[in-house]
Amino acid sequence: MNPTLKSLLTIVSVVALCVFSLSCGGKKTSADAAVIVNGETITSEQISQAAMFFRMQQLRLSPESVFEGSETELRKGAARQLIANTLMVEDIKNRGWRADSARIDRMASRFASQFGDRETFLAQLSAMGESEESMRAGMEEELLLDSLMNVISELKEAVTEEEKRAHFEENKHRYVSQPRVRASHIVFTIDLSSDSAEVWEVMSRAHVVQARAKAGEDFDALIKKYSAQPNHGDMGWFRTGELVPDLEQALFTLKKGEISTLVPSSMGIHILKKTDEEEQRSLAYEEAADRVRQNVEMSKRGELVNSYIDSLIAAANIRYIDASLIPND
Repeated sequence: MNPTLKSLLTIVSVVALCVFSLSCGGKKTSADAAVIVNGETITSEQISQAAMFFRMQQLRLSPESVFEGSETELRKGAARQLIANTLMVEDIKNRGWRADSARIDRMASRFASQFGDRETFLAQLSAMGESEESMRAGMEEELLLDSLMNVISELKEAVTEEEKRAHFEENKHRYVSQPRVRASHIVFTIDLSSDSAEVWEVMSRAHVVQARAKAGEDFDALIKKYSAQPNHGDMGWFRTGELVPDLEQALFTLKKGEISTLVPSSMGIHILKKTDEEEQRSLAYEEAADRVRQNVEMSKRGELVNSYIDSLIAAANIRYIDASLIPND
């Protein structure tokens, strides 16, 4: 399997290991079997659902690597993770762990409340091939797997400065600042659904002020004189996705120093001025230090989990009914 893909799947397993406890339930038959692990069946459908989940997580966590693994590799990775889930559940049983029943009660109650009444809830469970008992067992399994992951992936020593700097030097392309812009605004507060005469009066005043701003009058002076928020004219810095869509669309199309048209929002009417902008740039190590530490820690936890899973698989009796899932390494 592609090493990058394997590493990413391990990271996904650390943060979302137990998603298949309920979503891949249902009846299993020998005809559906893709892999048999110590007598436990994993079906082709479960592997397909897990592969789909991993692809979505891969896109979210590492968009640049989304095309690195073929569908066959992804299914092999999903099969490996489901095999690992099965073996870890066995390990938990051997350790004699039990989940807090009160916590399971709370989880079950929250889940059931989404369906309104109990009859609808039980009908939905039945449609998924589950019962209330199997749902609670899945929730217990989820909690225990999460606890096991915390134990297995615990770092015994802090990440060293040398490890962080080495990682940064090898991955500088990943540490860049996103483009951002700074703006000031004049805001006229009004409910746009209110009386049309009132809206017209405010819009007329806003048009006059906008024309004066475009003509070159001092924008800060106009803020103090006309804005409903004279002490909050500077909006600060924004990256894409950090501002309400209408304001963002208007702001990011402006050139530095340019004045916008009248822009409506839930607050009222805005006149925007782009006061500064920064292009994407490479970050210095000091700027990226926290992200670097987090990424190195995540990588080291992934190595610990992989090593643990490898040891479980090596000791297990695994039979691949679907030969395409047999790992390469």
